[in-house]
Amino acid sequence: MATHSLIFTHSNFQQNFNMEKNNSLRTHPFTYGEFFNMLMEQAKSQNAPCINDLDYADANFLLRDRDFTFADAEIRSVTSFGGSEGIYTDFFLLCNDGRRLDFATAKTLLEDDETFVAMHTFAGMVTLIGNRYIRQHVQDFVWTDYSYGFIEEDGSLTCYCYQGTLEDYKQFLQLCKEQGKKPYLMENTTKKVIQ
Repeated sequence: MATHSLIFTHSNFQQNFNMEKNNSLRTHPFTYGEFFNMLMEQAKSQNAPCINDLDYADANFLLRDRDFTFADAEIRSVTSFGGSEGIYTDFFLLCNDGRRLDFATAKTLLEDDETFVAMHTFAGMVTLIGNRYIRQHVQDFVWTDYSYGFIEEDGSLTCYCYQGTLEDYKQFLQLCKEQGKKPYLMENTTKKVIQ
């Protein structure tokens, strides 16, 4: 029988998710491998269930070094018993256009019910952490077109659109004029405010 530790509370969860909420932007996209490794480390630091022989690897080696640029996708996971041995959790992106991109797998050779529940809980934590991270850092995943929004009185930027065209921005300028707000325009490829 496997031994697991499952020690987390809802209040700890909420508190820990505010970890990197700041205004700094990445200067280059995550690769799928980097992003998955970050999620695994965050899950472990947040008291994820301890699964003795847990191993994880990029399931799709074609994606491992490719840029992760899907802010309009949701991370999902499926935990199941393997065909011949162990328990596997597949992580994938479900894109808004319906595509599924498998990008990682976690596995254990243990096969008991308790381990299955622990793997499922672990997968839920990784999925939750990943989706929260994307929502809190959308601009880290958008590398085409332009972002635009309002410049607040304290100098901070409030994004109105993460991925739009210059034509969209021209229409947005009318909204700013009506609301008496100061606009900004950011080029997503360089993350530089250009207006």
